[in-house]
Amino acid sequence: MSSIMLDIQAMDWSCSTALNGLALAMPGLSRLAAFAAGADTFKTLGFVLLVVAAWHHPPREATRPLVLRASMGVLLAMVLGRILPALLPFRARPLHNPSLALATPPGVSPEALSGWTSFPSDHGMLFGALVVLAFALGRRVGWVALVFVVVGIWFPRLLLGYHFLSDIVVGAALGAGCVMLTLRLPQTATCAALLLRQEAARPALFYPLAMLALLQLAQMFVPLRASFSIARLILN
Repeated sequence: MSSIMLDIQAMDWSCSTALNGLALAMPGLSRLAAFAAGADTFKTLGFVLLVVAAWHHPPREATRPLVLRASMGVLLAMVLGRILPALLPFRARPLHNPSLALATPPGVSPEALSGWTSFPSDHGMLFGALVVLAFALGRRVGWVALVFVVVGIWFPRLLLGYHFLSDIVVGAALGAGCVMLTLRLPQTATCAALLLRQEAARPALFYPLAMLALLQLAQMFVPLRASFSIARLILN
């Protein structure tokens, strides 16, 4: 293992150990973090409302293509968030890493996320993408989104031992990069224009599908991921 990787591992382990001590010393904070980590609607509702508000915000000819192109990046981040963990080597979460021997924080099941790889964080990827979407819509709303995500989403997962710090950082960078990419690619501008033509020509089809997409986001794409898992079991 290279010296850089050893340094990252040392930082990860030190951070996880310190936060585990904090969770044990402050059980109320740990239980609040456990609630926040499990409340999908709490995590996504603000972003769903932001997308809806931006869609109707004038000038629509400027904001709507922006919303669509950024949303393509969010979707790309979610797809990568499912593919990369399956391709990369398994990494045990801090809570289940025998070398760390962390105590289970109050409010957390000892088997929480057992068997699921830690790297990269899918929460890091999704909400990294959503933060960049928020910044694309406005600097002020972007900073509000960033503070909310760091405090309300990423910190609880670190505190509870669900992720190492590098899991979150790398995941957030990948998710942010996905949206930055789709905001720059000319192909996504073409795709957004096509979708807007469909919105004007077939609103009765466009808006129900858009509501379905927002519902998936509100539920952290859990129903969609469950459908893929069931389909894979059937095909196997």
